[in-house]
Amino acid sequence: MVVSVGEFIKFFRKRHKMTQEQMAQILECTTKGLSKIEKGLSSPRGYTIRLFENHFKVKLNRYYQNNTEALPLDSYEFMWEMLVHSMSGDHKKAYKKACQFEESTLPKNSEARLNINYIKGRFYSSVAENQLEALKYYIKGIEYEDYMYYDQEKQMLNIESFMPSVYSLQLVAHMAECLRQCGSIESAVQMTEECLRVLKKFIDMPVLMHFCYSKEDILYSYSNIESHLSELYYEQRRFEDALDTIKSSLENHTVFGALHLGEKYYIKFKSLCSLNRFGEAMQILPDVLFHNKRTLSIANFEALQVDLSESFPEVSKQINAFFNMFSSIMCILG
Repeated sequence: MVVSVGEFIKFFRKRHKMTQEQMAQILECTTKGLSKIEKGLSSPRGYTIRLFENHFKVKLNRYYQNNTEALPLDSYEFMWEMLVHSMSGDHKKAYKKACQFEESTLPKNSEARLNINYIKGRFYSSVAENQLEALKYYIKGIEYEDYMYYDQEKQMLNIESFMPSVYSLQLVAHMAECLRQCGSIESAVQMTEECLRVLKKFIDMPVLMHFCYSKEDILYSYSNIESHLSELYYEQRRFEDALDTIKSSLENHTVFGALHLGEKYYIKFKSLCSLNRFGEAMQILPDVLFHNKRTLSIANFEALQVDLSESFPEVSKQINAFFNMFSSIMCILG
């Protein structure tokens, strides 16, 4: 939903429990002038907007109607097709669409620029399997997000914005995966933790969703990034942290906790076994089998059995017995 700049300023003032006099001091205007802005009777000067943005660390032009920054209707439709291809997993078609955009013709702070680089990064990461090229586009995409900084030398991310774009946080999550595959596990963890920290703010402020994103947008991203973080913790041998994160992900507020259940139970099972909590691990093994059987091919499902039995020889007999029994039942059921 797009709101007027006056409504947005009024919302921020009330959220921070500020009087009009206090907000007027920040914006260097009169109380009467602020009242007119909040009621939509007058528009703030560019200088006034910059004062607001610098104080609250948020860019207003993402959330209120600004016709001079708007994309042509056919560009919106084109952008939507590109994103649909990406969401459906057809990264080749999405990449072709992205390459047809001339970034120089887009508004400077347009989220479209971020989306284009996100799509290109996804293509190189998922299809071309060129992580370094993917990183190049992800880093370029971050440049279009206000108050988000990536230090390439230290490989660290800093998000100062009160409300960064949800799409930029998804970009960062994929960028973290690139870093992990390149061996920079510490940087991947830092970036993913930073994303969750910011998303948690969104979840704790449901009223704000009406101004920019739906709650479903936030929870979908939160669930995906949370699952990714648990895998990173497991790789770091931080098994307790991995368990806590997976537990939170499985309980994720709405139906989004049910996303990628096979991967979630797989990490939970491995974390429990790594902590020698074999009894608890065996209790959730049926969940591991059931949810992975629905998504994996026969070859990958068999590879899963081999991986678990070799990784945890202490319970390999029980694991193999469960797998064989489950496979027999599935064959009977057809």
